[in-house]
Amino acid sequence: MELTQLRQFLKVAELGSITRAAQELYISQPALSNAIARLETELQVKLFDREGKRIALNDVGILFREYIANGIRMIDEGILRVRSFSDENTSIVRYSLSLGGLLAEEHYQYVLKHPDVKLRQYNLSSSQAKALLLEESLDMAIGFVPINAPEIEWYPLQRSELILLVSHDHPLSNRRTICLRELSEESFVSIDSSQELIEIFAPYCREAGYQPRVVFAGDDPRMLNNIIRQIHAIMVVPALLLETNPLFNDSQLHGFWEDLKPIRIADCHCPVTLGIGKCKDVQLSAAAKSFFQSILDRPENNVMK
Repeated sequence: MELTQLRQFLKVAELGSITRAAQELYISQPALSNAIARLETELQVKLFDREGKRIALNDVGILFREYIANGIRMIDEGILRVRSFSDENTSIVRYSLSLGGLLAEEHYQYVLKHPDVKLRQYNLSSSQAKALLLEESLDMAIGFVPINAPEIEWYPLQRSELILLVSHDHPLSNRRTICLRELSEESFVSIDSSQELIEIFAPYCREAGYQPRVVFAGDDPRMLNNIIRQIHAIMVVPALLLETNPLFNDSQLHGFWEDLKPIRIADCHCPVTLGIGKCKDVQLSAAAKSFFQSILDRPENNVMK
């Protein structure tokens, strides 16, 4: 019994005619008739009732069609899925970043080495990424807030700390360090629209006696830049972002940020850890696996596996 033979059976069952099925399958009518006869002989049952030129499934044939149709559907889906895993040159890697521009150098180097792999990046919060990972709409998620779920494996990558950025004419711009208690009257902006970094930062502010006042949250560099300059707001960012975000390093965008001054927090360490996660039981494509591994193998990673 061959797969082609079973597909031929399904076509005859669908059309109720050997002649029409042979035309659609681009084989001769006698060859198709012989294939159906061999199938019935092998099964030792009749699958069709024949009335002149018409042919119709009998009760046994109806039962057989149900099993074979489901089996063929699963086989076809499996073939497509396996092909997508094995063909790295045509694969799409779908991943989320909590902050745009993270790991820019890694992305650039990966694209250089794998020019036919298509990277699809989405800026998502950890909760949004979690939902899409569980739906298998994302291959992986990268960010500073671990995604906690039994179905997801989370790998810490690189420890960093939160620092502050101010405009060159901010009253605090001459400071290299500052204590949190000195910022109680300041306005803050969040570089991520979900404010996850602010949520990490806020408990340290509360320990200093105040709740940080966030006046804007978003990832538009021009809008952030304007607010920071016009109302002397303070932006909270991970220190590693200054090394990986093209907003701060790319020559075409550097002008928007060249006057921003970094200030370290003196009276407490506000740690953040960059990590990457994926679903435990979802088989990644070859391209997604190689991209995931390239992030795990970053020389900058400083968290023990």
